[in-house]
Amino acid sequence: MTNPVAGLGDLRTLLAAWEAAAGMPDVARTAALVAHDRSDSMDEVLGLPVAVCASRAVAAYLDAFGPHADATCACSSCGEVLQIPLDLRDLEAIDPAPDELVSDQVVRVGSRSLTVQALTTRDLLHARDDPEPATALRRTCVRDEHGQALPPEALAALGDDDLAVLDAAAERLAGVAWILLRLRCPACDAAITASLDPGALLRERVDAAAPQLLAEVAVLARAFGWSEEAVLALSPARRRAYLDLVIEPTWDGPGA
Repeated sequence: MTNPVAGLGDLRTLLAAWEAAAGMPDVARTAALVAHDRSDSMDEVLGLPVAVCASRAVAAYLDAFGPHADATCACSSCGEVLQIPLDLRDLEAIDPAPDELVSDQVVRVGSRSLTVQALTTRDLLHARDDPEPATALRRTCVRDEHGQALPPEALAALGDDDLAVLDAAAERLAGVAWILLRLRCPACDAAITASLDPGALLRERVDAAAPQLLAEVAVLARAFGWSEEAVLALSPARRRAYLDLVIEPTWDGPGA
């Protein structure tokens, strides 16, 4: 029988994922966390469409931390910082099933039919080092009627409206990796459009949980001489109880 995947809800897996992702660019860090959550290879996750990677980031968050998350954005008009409570089950509900995901989309650009292919995390990583990332991504994902990449001069000849059509198709293919929130600022009533990145929510939650967990390990190891493995094997309730004893001892021994 195959052992079930522990996922980021397992404290040892969470720490291993946090450690493996340290120092990577953000999109690669998301891929590393998703890879650890599912016991997949990093290479495999980097090759997934960004829609699939974002969907798996949502699932990892739900399994490890529950449905509630908090996002922030700043109003561009007055600078007010908005706290946005989220229920990630809403994202899960709009996420298509794996067999319903679309890998490409045909669009009309002028008199031509061009195909926009779904981008992968690897594509994003390659483009981030290019002087013109948006152009690099278009070179990667746009194909002509014969399935060939457009020559640079053909891409350069496209007008702003044509590029907007291609970019809109790429955004649709990105699925829950490209979610826009439309809000109103409570301070000045300005309209706000903010992008929501499920991968960023997962990274932020893991980045907050891992140092806290290491601090708890350090306290209990110092107090009782336990190994990291022994501390992580404790249930959350029992670990909290031991921490309370260390911080505020309430038992003075037999006959107290």
